[in-house]
Amino acid sequence: MAIFSDSRGGVLLNTYTGFWIKKPVAYHYFHKSEILYRFIKNYQQNKSRKDLIMQYHYITKKFSKSTLTSHLKDQNLKINTSGNQLNILNNNYSLSLQIHEKQLDFCCETLHDAEKFLFPALRSFHPFIFIIDTNMDNFGWISPITMNREHKKEQVLYSFL
Repeated sequence: MAIFSDSRGGVLLNTYTGFWIKKPVAYHYFHKSEILYRFIKNYQQNKSRKDLIMQYHYITKKFSKSTLTSHLKDQNLKINTSGNQLNILNNNYSLSLQIHEKQLDFCCETLHDAEKFLFPALRSFHPFIFIIDTNMDNFGWISPITMNREHKKEQVLYSFL
């Protein structure tokens, strides 16, 4: 997780991570978000476990920096880029977003700021993004998922070895 600073050099405490979850997994675990949350936290704490690595890569999709940046600009957001970091400005709101291969890290004063302009842009990019508050045990989807019967296959995220 990156450390974000505000324009005055102070560290902002509200940091979040977003994961693009593959469609079949999102359908299956939409109402089982706590299981998905526990799996991701377990993976983050045990990145050397091959079983967790394989499952993490199986359930998540890669973010394309150029595609996501272009999409955000199409949403009329003002963006300054520096490497993988995007500083997004919209009226009185600002947000720092870092794009990594399999996750988005962002920081804002309140989650309400993200809901005002980042989440609508992300929803139109892809609806299956799972957000975790890195400082608290808060998590959830950016969009409701319409359940489709074709995605009722049983899936397991991790085994109890």
